Amino acid sequence: MRPEPALTPDAHADVLHAAEHYDGQRPNLGLDFLDEFERATALIRETPLLSTLVDPPVRRVLLQRFPYGVFFVAGTADIPDAIATKPERTDYEGTD
Repeated sequence: MRPEPALTPDAHADVLHAAEHYDGQRPNLGLDFLDEFERATALIRETPLLSTLVDPPVRRVLLQRFPYGVFFVAGTADIPDAIATKPERTDYEGTD
């Protein structure tokens, strides 16, 4: 079994911030977001080379139901810049 992907500190903060944002929108939606994020990281762990190559060597897995993607480099345990909004949701970045 492959090692569990590790989030950078900034990525970890982004994930938690997004979950809090969604919980503010609807109860338990933040938990749904975290579940979807876990699904994406499981895909990375199990089949990293099936992910979309966006800017070699960086790959991406999009979350379902949420406008986020997980970016990573295959063959490393870290997920750099692990979460980022899609361009149509730039209004969310950096808000509290």
